[in-house]
Amino acid sequence: FYPITEGWFSTYAWLFNYGQFPYRDFYFFLTPFYLVIISIFTTIFGYDILSLRILGLGVMLLMTYFLYRNFEIIFGAAIAAFVAIIGMIYYQSNNAHITYDFTQFLTLFGLIQSYFLLRYVSASGPETNAGIKWVFTAGLFAGLAFLTKQSNGAMIAVFSFAGLLLLSLSKGKKEVLKASLS
Repeated sequence: FYPITEGWFSTYAWLFNYGQFPYRDFYFFLTPFYLVIISIFTTIFGYDILSLRILGLGVMLLMTYFLYRNFEIIFGAAIAAFVAIIGMIYYQSNNAHITYDFTQFLTLFGLIQSYFLLRYVSASGPETNAGIKWVFTAGLFAGLAFLTKQSNGAMIAVFSFAGLLLLSLSKGKKEVLKASLS
């Protein structure tokens, strides 16, 4: 048996995999992207709780990696490693922490989009012309965050856009316009 907080998303995935649709055939309180992720995963690997927890382990490792990379861009490798390890230990200290929950995917997408924004801001020299790919990719992951949970995902998208505009000011007015339009 699944614990109740883990079983409901597997049940939603099962319903979806067997032809039912959220909002029409069953109530689903999120935007559908997380349901699609879990449905694809359970179609490939089954509904076993161990498989889902291995997925969660992968999500946690990716979160740790992108947290490290974000801080590495700003502070260097040693500080980034320390902050990433301590930060992830603290992040997982909640008594109801489910490693593959929609909130973990939301956080992962937010960390990934932050990484690409930091790559854009730190780009210089010949990489500057290719900086728009970093902005586009950051926007893609901000969009995935929104599609995972609309309220928090909207805040990620809005504040990322505001941060992009502020950080682009150091690159010049033309770059601000180019970044905001991409």
